[in-house]
Amino acid sequence: MKKLSLDHYIGLLMTNDDELHAFLADPTNGGVEHGISKSERAVLRRTVNHLSNVSRNGYGIKRDLGSYRRSLRLLQNVLHQHVGSHQFMNAANTAVATGSATIYVYLTGNPSEPGAPYSDPSMAYTTYVSFQAVSGSTTIGEAMNLDESTGSPKATIQGTDPSGAAVEITYTSTKIDGDWYLESYTITQNGTSSTYNLPFNELSGRDPFWFYSLDGQAVVTNDQNKYQTNPNAVYGSVGTSFDKYPLNGAQTVYWQAIAPDTTYGFGPCFPNNTSSYALGTSYAQICQGVTRGEVFYTNTVTNIFINPAATRWILSSQPDGSGQISTDDIVKIEVEVVGSSTKELLFEYDFSDNCSGRITPLDMVDITDQISKYSNQYLHAYITYQDKCGGCISSTNYFLVAVVPT
Repeated sequence: MKKLSLDHYIGLLMTNDDELHAFLADPTNGGVEHGISKSERAVLRRTVNHLSNVSRNGYGIKRDLGSYRRSLRLLQNVLHQHVGSHQFMNAANTAVATGSATIYVYLTGNPSEPGAPYSDPSMAYTTYVSFQAVSGSTTIGEAMNLDESTGSPKATIQGTDPSGAAVEITYTSTKIDGDWYLESYTITQNGTSSTYNLPFNELSGRDPFWFYSLDGQAVVTNDQNKYQTNPNAVYGSVGTSFDKYPLNGAQTVYWQAIAPDTTYGFGPCFPNNTSSYALGTSYAQICQGVTRGEVFYTNTVTNIFINPAATRWILSSQPDGSGQISTDDIVKIEVEVVGSSTKELLFEYDFSDNCSGRITPLDMVDITDQISKYSNQYLHAYITYQDKCGGCISSTNYFLVAVVPT
């Protein structure tokens, strides 16, 4: 059976409900299933369940999965920070470190829907394959055994699926301005082949494309099972080919099929007459372990075009401008004109009415007056959900909706 790294096993628990349920039922069994060491299991047990060093069962109060995953996320962030520091201090040993690098390719499980738009959490990744980098590699292209004349591997790659079962992997690339960009993966297992084809689109549209990152997935799910960028991962700048991109001692390379969107500094997924922008995702209610005053969610949306043709601008919980909004307890939205460095308050509201004991939702909120001064400009928006009164935390979605006459 293939041993997973602790970081990757945490990633499995973050995204797979069955695996997390199995771990919570018996956290001492991880080593049997995934080759996690005894000391690693002990850290996971105490981080997630707050167990003593001798507890084996009777795990006490059960919480929703999102609550457990908040604990896992904290540990994973520490791991990523430690890895980054360790690699920096050992830059002289890059060639040795990359010799043991593992490459993970995340797939949707459905070749007819090979990529996941950033804004669509229903298309979560369902499987992955992995393989070992070519020993002594210094670039991603070398690690993947790239043939510079064809854009494909020099030979079929032998890899595994999460269970350790053998798979064969090949890929194709397309050359733009002399550089190779990955186009498709073909996975063969038990005589059956599946091709995940995502033509590189020069970042000009919203089609998904293959995106690589080092020592952490570029796109991860938070405890609400929504997509977000991973602040601990390292990845290439806009339009950077994987061919010559240096590994810099990375232990892992992740490939994910994503739509670019403005979150990554690319062009928006929609043209300038976009009718709505997703500012913040819904947040399921959590009533345990809440710290009074804590900020429990933040998000940044870049390059929002304030269409001068819009007659109204609305905050709502649905992209069509309908639906009440609410947060337990406070939502705050700030904006910044692209090119400036000054944030300005656009909207702030205390749904608890100063800790009255109840949360009172608002119907869609018209903010036309507040946003009209930014007409025909691009904005970065920053949204924050914050507790005020203790007790529970939760929130609806938040959409900024432009009403544009047809």
